[in-house]
Amino acid sequence: MYNNSLESELPGDLYSLQLLSYLNLADNFLSGRLSSDLGRLTNLEKLILDNNDFTGHLMPLQLRKTKIKLLSISGNRFSGKLVPAMRFLHELEYAYMDNNEFVGELPSDLGTLSRLQSLSLNHNGFTGILPLELGALSELKYLSLSENELSGNIPEALRSLTSLETLNLAGNNLDGEIPSSAVGNWTKMKSLHLDDNHLVGTIPSTVSAMEDIGKCNGRWAGWCHSRVSDNYIIFHLEVLSVASNRLIGSVSSILGALGTQLVELSLSDNSLNGEIGDSLCGLVSLGECMQCFPIASVKEYPNTLSMCNKCRNVVS
Repeated sequence: MYNNSLESELPGDLYSLQLLSYLNLADNFLSGRLSSDLGRLTNLEKLILDNNDFTGHLMPLQLRKTKIKLLSISGNRFSGKLVPAMRFLHELEYAYMDNNEFVGELPSDLGTLSRLQSLSLNHNGFTGILPLELGALSELKYLSLSENELSGNIPEALRSLTSLETLNLAGNNLDGEIPSSAVGNWTKMKSLHLDDNHLVGTIPSTVSAMEDIGKCNGRWAGWCHSRVSDNYIIFHLEVLSVASNRLIGSVSSILGALGTQLVELSLSDNSLNGEIGDSLCGLVSLGECMQCFPIASVKEYPNTLSMCNKCRNVVS
């Protein structure tokens, strides 16, 4: 019943469908609060309510008697805190709650959801630190907490997330250094987003342990108050955007550390220096350099740059 222009609140008769295992009401105009009668749907495994106008608090106890594995409620106006009762959703594997009005700290009880594979809480009002207990989610592959008000360090405890393929912490108030031991354990990482925070220090050399990193989208808001590390290698990087920071160090050392999978590169508005050389042409997948240059201290571009026919808009 998704995308059918349905309006008003959920009808009471719905809760009498006790054999119902899959309910998808996304992309309608439904409103109101979720009824405690949801608990009567004891066979419910998948609940999808995205892009409606539901309000009120999410009360996990409503779903305690269900077999819920997929909970997707993004794009509504749910509010309040995520209560510790989340721990009662023992079978939960996928939770998508983006673009709501949730506030408060992330409950440590999230760490008890041992089957959880995906957790997405983007664009809410969560505050406080990242719970250390998140490190107990050994099955977690996707963790996205962008555009909140989270603060503090990225905890070393996240090093235990060895199944993690996507980590998005962009657009928060995180500070401190990127934990080297954690990065070294994320060997399955494909997509890493840490942009628009207040991270400091260097990119840890352990980033070279990432076997298949896809997007390390680094519009690093303060990643490198010191310098870009000379001893890291990012083999499968597709996107590198470090524009508008206070980065210093050698351009050639950065380009030399990038693998052949790079498709987007942005280095503008920093304090980078050194020679570009021919290393840019080694990035054979580079489709378009987005504001790569000018870099103020680079005096001369290599003649071979004109041979990089896949790289457009290099010098602006």
